[in-house]
Order: sequence, then structure tokens, then C-alpha cells
Amino acid sequence: MRIACLQHVKRDFIDCGKEDKDAQKVVDIINRFYREDKKHKVGVNGWTVEDHLAYRQSYAPDILQDLLEKLEEISSRKDLLPKSTLAQAVGYALNEYNAICDIFKRGDTALDNNYIERIQRYISLSRRNS
Repeated sequence: MRIACLQHVKRDFIDCGKEDKDAQKVVDIINRFYREDKKHKVGVNGWTVEDHLAYRQSYAPDILQDLLEKLEEISSRKDLLPKSTLAQAVGYALNEYNAICDIFKRGDTALDNNYIERIQRYISLSRRNS
């Protein structure tokens, strides 16, 4: 199972700019995942991985469906240029869609890999500065 990083998907739409309403709508949909996932943390108040998985499976399907519908709506636009930032962001998100869905098949995974990237950046900077 390959799990996607929601931040990588989200960044591509942020790069489209706030004036792009479709891109902003996708960002808003992705933010819904973060708002829901933030409500409960594994290990806090007796919350287990199994509890988190059950919670994810209760909220994720509707948001995943909204995301897919919006991506397909944007993708089908006749005025969308294939090389545009938005078209590339949509293409990447659609390619990653199954891996995004896989995030919600586990209760012990993060929505993104920012934590790991921060550690790697620290190691890289330490290596460069030594």
C-alpha cells in the first residue's frame, strides 16, 4: 500500500493562487481532512489506533467523494490548458487519488509526511554546516 502526502497535493493547488476559485475550492476540501483528523489524536484521552481508523472511515468517504467530483469537474473544463498550473495540479491529484484514499484505510498514518521532511531537512542542514 502506497500512501500519498496530502500536503504535496495541496501545495500544487496553492501555487495556482488565491484568485483561482477552483484551486481554492480543492484546498478547502483538503483542509476539511485536516480539521476532522485534528479532532482526535491517538493516545489522547484513551483514543486508540482502531478508534482513529473507525473515525476516519466515518468522515473520509464524503470528503473523498467531494474531492474526486471537484477534480473531475475541473479536469473536464474545455478552457483548461493542459500545461497550466491548475491542469498539472489536477493531473497530479487524480494520479494520487487512490494513494490518498489509502491514508484512510489505516488509523496510524499521518495525512502528510511533513514531520519526516522536517527531520530530513534538519539532517541535511547539519551535514552541510559541519
